[in-house]
Amino acid sequence: EMLRVTGVQTCALPICGTLGAIPTAGLRIVDDERIGSIDSEFAVAPGADKDVNAVALYPVGSVHFGKSIVVGDFQNMNETSRIRVARLNADGSLDPSFASGLNPNNLVSAVEILTDDRVLIGGGFTAINGVAQSRFARLTTNGLLDTSFNTGTAITGAAVLDIEPQSDGKFLIGGAF
Repeated sequence: EMLRVTGVQTCALPICGTLGAIPTAGLRIVDDERIGSIDSEFAVAPGADKDVNAVALYPVGSVHFGKSIVVGDFQNMNETSRIRVARLNADGSLDPSFASGLNPNNLVSAVEILTDDRVLIGGGFTAINGVAQSRFARLTTNGLLDTSFNTGTAITGAAVLDIEPQSDGKFLIGGAF
């Protein structure tokens, strides 16, 4: 199951409150639920039908801020076909504007969102929609395979497990390969 936990947001006041003995200068609670409790406004029911391996949140400033990309070994998200990759709205509902026909042929275990809202995914897949993609791929902002970024069969082994974008536009990848 996926859950969202309530949190805090900055405010304009110099001191907005305290949390136990820890001062929370510049912070305030943005909802009426206790910090750390399950956010009742995030309804992901029934969620993924199999494992979710990673989640990435769109950053502040993105046109998709508040949304998230989830990846794993699922075939359905919220009872809708989404094979191993899905985008969720801030409330946990499925974002229908993100590609529904993406079809990695094996599990996806890592995800990162780039500053231009394109998405990097890594995992044990060797093809997406029949196109050779050796365990690492880039998706367009609407979730389609970015065919200008083709890893072909360059990465061999089990899976890409971690992706770290670098400031120069390159990436570090880690895993079992």
